[in-house]
Amino acid sequence: MAEDGDGNHRLIELEDGRSGGFSSEDSSVIHSPWPGNLRARGPARDKCYSWQSDDVPDLPQDEEREWTQGRTRFSSFGGSDLELRWEALSMCSWQVSRKSQEAVQILTNVSGAARAGKITCILGPSGSGKTTLLNVLAGRQSGGHRHRIRITGQVWVSGSRVDPRAVRSRMAYVMQKDEMFATSTPTEALSFSASLRLSGPRDRKELISELLGSLGLRSCSHTYIGNAVLNGLSGGQRKRTAIGVELITRPDIVCLDEPTSGLDSFAAYQVMSVLKDLGKAGCTIICTLHQPSSEIFALVDQVICLCDGRCLWAGDREQMVGYFSTVGYPCPVGFNPADFVIFLMQTEPKSKTDELTQIWTRKHAEAAAFCSESSLTSPYDEHELCRTPKVRSGFSTAQKGFGQQLRQLAKRELRAVVRDRTTLAVRVTLSVVLTFLFGLVFQGVGRTILETKDQNIFDQMWTGLTYAEVTALRKRKLEWHFNALVQVALVAMFSACQPVILTFPLERPVFLREYSSGTYSVLPYYLSKMVVEVPLVFVQSLMTLGLCYVVMSLNGNFWALLWTIVLLSVCSVSVALAISCAVRQPRETGAVGPLVFVPQMLFSGVFIPVSHMPVYLRWMQYFSFLQYAIKVLGIVEFRHVPHKELVLDAQDILEDSLWVYVGLLVLMVLIFSLTGIQMLRNKATHLF
Repeated sequence: MAEDGDGNHRLIELEDGRSGGFSSEDSSVIHSPWPGNLRARGPARDKCYSWQSDDVPDLPQDEEREWTQGRTRFSSFGGSDLELRWEALSMCSWQVSRKSQEAVQILTNVSGAARAGKITCILGPSGSGKTTLLNVLAGRQSGGHRHRIRITGQVWVSGSRVDPRAVRSRMAYVMQKDEMFATSTPTEALSFSASLRLSGPRDRKELISELLGSLGLRSCSHTYIGNAVLNGLSGGQRKRTAIGVELITRPDIVCLDEPTSGLDSFAAYQVMSVLKDLGKAGCTIICTLHQPSSEIFALVDQVICLCDGRCLWAGDREQMVGYFSTVGYPCPVGFNPADFVIFLMQTEPKSKTDELTQIWTRKHAEAAAFCSESSLTSPYDEHELCRTPKVRSGFSTAQKGFGQQLRQLAKRELRAVVRDRTTLAVRVTLSVVLTFLFGLVFQGVGRTILETKDQNIFDQMWTGLTYAEVTALRKRKLEWHFNALVQVALVAMFSACQPVILTFPLERPVFLREYSSGTYSVLPYYLSKMVVEVPLVFVQSLMTLGLCYVVMSLNGNFWALLWTIVLLSVCSVSVALAISCAVRQPRETGAVGPLVFVPQMLFSGVFIPVSHMPVYLRWMQYFSFLQYAIKVLGIVEFRHVPHKELVLDAQDILEDSLWVYVGLLVLMVLIFSLTGIQMLRNKATHLF
């Protein structure tokens, strides 16, 4: 691989007629810090792919080899040459306690610049403010009284002063954690992002193909992304996929929060090599690094050193060692400069780091005095800083319509459910096992005593019981019959809510990432969950009732009972989604869930009539959707059963209020759904 006149890498023919390709430790290696020709690995390969440069490519597949011939990575990117500058950025957060309000200074007068075609690295130890600075520059940090955060300073883009939030459409932000659907493939992840974030005449498949090739993902383009439970891509491949999802809009500025975190040294080098090529294509790259290796640090062009939220030094990487030598901290020969500076910031006393900060502040002020102020006070340029997404090469980042969002989201949700066979098997097994167990316990409970005068006489003659005793026995059997219905309702409620409570909180970070990038809005996302869950709970309800109806010898209309159970399950799902939207951490759902569903049973009137409860607790019955579902089931099941008033009156069930109970169930579904949607919107708005 050689460089053309613009410094871009291109594939070249080797002396023996062989051509270069891409490779990886798992068939997608992008770069290597070691020179020399490396032979392609893997069985049954009769050709050798080599590079003349620091890049090691290896694409074993013929279509990948064909794609890479004469191509430049990220050839359709760049061209805008945006330069990002900031002066005196400060951020203060207020922590309110019971007696006082304490201000915490997170950033203090931080200045710097990020140039087009360069990688700018924000370097510093943990807690130095790296991610906070990146969030402010990327427009991802909200300020104001509501968030108890105050942000001051000035930011310029290509010489025009802006609010960073106004240019978010021209920025890509890659989070530290790779939050993606584990059951999707890289191709599907890029296609989903493109279908909701791009529009225009240009073929999206061509852009997706370019990204897969440029990121070294073509050989694993149909492999599941995976997670801690589901095997899939390697850590480096997953990180490159996350980068590709955000690059789908071809942004001018790319911000990455610790892109090498959690990766081994070579996988981290591959990721940074991709960013290096992206920078050579003309993009402005800003990333935070915690402890880069020597090979990774050599790829960086500019460095900003942060210590306790203050700038210790900023400039070209080659000048960093010389600067610290002039202020009395020479870097030993053979040491990694990045490790040296980070160790310096963590071991030197605060008085020394304050002194270094003041020295750099004076030098920066002196340098700024010689600069022309015209570059910082140019009039507002609407073309450079328009608040609406800029259209380039047939692309637009305007958000798609509601129908398109719902269709794509439902498609992805359905695909995830079908591919997650373990969770699907657990749902089916839970319903079948519990239903079969309860069916055996209440076997034949639906058979009733014939209501005839002769039967009453027969019972009294052969049992020796009085009429009142026979009536009491009949009432007891009807209660057993009613309790069987209660168990069916409980199985339906818990079978529907449990999978949602366990899985949705884990998927919520994916929503927050995609929502913050403007991929879709809250309502279609929430509805897509319901669109997929409703058929699932219908199948579960059909299995539950189908088995119970036969084994328990139930008497009510089968379809009326089925739709009642489906409505109960949908209400249970809406409650579970609302809980999952409300909690801060996924592990909290295990504690909040019982606090919501246990009172459903207590105030359903099954164990004790509501009229016998304390007056100050009776109002809670109106929030028990289980109560309304059981009442509907009781009316349908006992419609033609003799002496039904014995059980209906005992449970405070009014047969004439059937449709009132159904309407209340529907209303509960709407209330809990709207609550979940609002909570999810508040969560996303608060974070971004």
